[in-house]
Amino acid sequence: MAVVVEDDVNHREAIRIWSDAEKIYVPFISVVEFEYFLLKHKLGSKAVEELVNDPKVEIVPYTSQDIRFALTRRPKSYDDFNDYLILSVKRRTSLRLFTFDKELKRLAKS
Repeated sequence: MAVVVEDDVNHREAIRIWSDAEKIYVPFISVVEFEYFLLKHKLGSKAVEELVNDPKVEIVPYTSQDIRFALTRRPKSYDDFNDYLILSVKRRTSLRLFTFDKELKRLAKS
């Protein structure tokens, strides 16, 4: 979201990283969260449409393995469950995690 939201403190860094990347892998749940954010703030869905139509973006689907991983971590909230799904995709695919979410970064290190 930092790429789209100009008021975000991480906007410039997100734009730099996005511009430099040749390929960007986005977990499916991140698309869902992004659309939820846009709808909640009445910003429309144009940014999600652009995301999924960007040729350098690949949406990474979930597997039952990802769901089992998330459930075994005993999530206490919707956000926890989503974070664990993202971590499972990272581990399963060996892709680099790019996030400004401090809690997700902490979980990824453990």
